[in-house]
Amino acid sequence: MNVAASPSDSTTYMVIITTSNNCIDTLFTEVNVDFTEIGGNVYPPLTICRGTSITLSGPPAATWLWSPANSLSNPNIRYPVASPDVTTTYEVFITNSCAQGVDEVTVNVLEANAHAF
Repeated sequence: MNVAASPSDSTTYMVIITTSNNCIDTLFTEVNVDFTEIGGNVYPPLTICRGTSITLSGPPAATWLWSPANSLSNPNIRYPVASPDVTTTYEVFITNSCAQGVDEVTVNVLEANAHAF
């Protein structure tokens, strides 16, 4: 037997099982409702020199999709390595079992200036 529950608050359910031999057992299960909203964060900017890379850090989630993807090692992981040639703002589209959202972080790219005297 499958039972579905969709409580609006965390709830403990009690199940009473009676067998054909009149044996009775009582089980309890708790369904926790997560009210944590995800997304909406703008992280402090990061700075690298042109030609180097930096590891980005996504928030806890079930899935991640980083954009733009062209300068990332893998746009579908929590910690991709970014190697942009110019200053770039990355968005990460995140989902969990209850919600979805978008966070962002900017990677500032500095040009190396060498002066010969």
